[in-house]
Amino acid sequence: MLVKLFRANYFYNFILFPLVGLALLTTSFVLGDHLNLLQKQQPNFYLFPFYNAAIPYQLAIGINFFVVMLIGIELLHLNSRFTFSNERTFLPVYLYMFIVYAFNEFHVIQPALFSTLFLVWTLRILFASFEKRTAIDNAFNAGFFIGIASLFQIQLALMTLLIPFSMVIIRKNVSWRELVTPFLGAVLPWMLYVSYFYISNNFESLQSITDQYFNVKISNWKLQWPVMAYIAFLVVMIATSNIVIFKQYGVMNIAIRRYYKVFALFFGFSLLLLLIALVPNSIVVFMAVPLSFLFTNFFVNNRSKFWSELFMIILLVMAFTLQFIR
Repeated sequence: MLVKLFRANYFYNFILFPLVGLALLTTSFVLGDHLNLLQKQQPNFYLFPFYNAAIPYQLAIGINFFVVMLIGIELLHLNSRFTFSNERTFLPVYLYMFIVYAFNEFHVIQPALFSTLFLVWTLRILFASFEKRTAIDNAFNAGFFIGIASLFQIQLALMTLLIPFSMVIIRKNVSWRELVTPFLGAVLPWMLYVSYFYISNNFESLQSITDQYFNVKISNWKLQWPVMAYIAFLVVMIATSNIVIFKQYGVMNIAIRRYYKVFALFFGFSLLLLLIALVPNSIVVFMAVPLSFLFTNFFVNNRSKFWSELFMIILLVMAFTLQFIR
């Protein structure tokens, strides 16, 4: 029942998915939080105006909700343009919210949210290169968007390394220009960023801000057994979803195979950065993107309605239950 409700490509879902997002945020919005926003996330130059203005916690939640809705719309666009599940469905949006909003610390303004929006555009550009004879502009634009994403979370600049590998996965014939131009695109936002401090003759601020980028704040989820139980369930879903995708791999469209390989590449690299403590927990906000499509494939193609409904119920119940555990 729930899978059918969230899966349907009907107009009511344009109203329902924002309402579900608001429902997941209700506890944080009502209870509020007296902690300083900087205690909940990484310091970031672009978000300092919000911190310095001492905006209400509820407004921080509202801005977060707006960005997540933008990401959700982009996920819908990705699914409809590249037909990951052979049908238009709202499942990726719901699954993304259930993963991200299950964690209370992701309910306020997060640099990772803005980074994720640019990384989703990066993926869209990479996927679009499959249809083109030459993709130098796609390679440059993908690098450019990762460069912008890294302005919010500097460690993400390392993802520029994934673009040449992604181009090789997606395209049969890749020229050396398509392998080099991503790095030129990634450097451009940083050139503009440094130029600002050069023109304003404020290099001392640049150093202090850059140092803050490397002050990685990692939440200790190991001490929160409900969160660990939820993560364990997500691991089970990842394993089950991979089994389903492997079974259908032989009949899967060639383009879709390659897109899922790129998803796996970005997810695996993000997980590696998290495991070696190079990025904060907020990288999960981006990791939820490939997971939402992987889980969508499971719910759409799994033949057992019982297991699909059971997994959806558990995911929904756990996501909402975690809102009351602080």
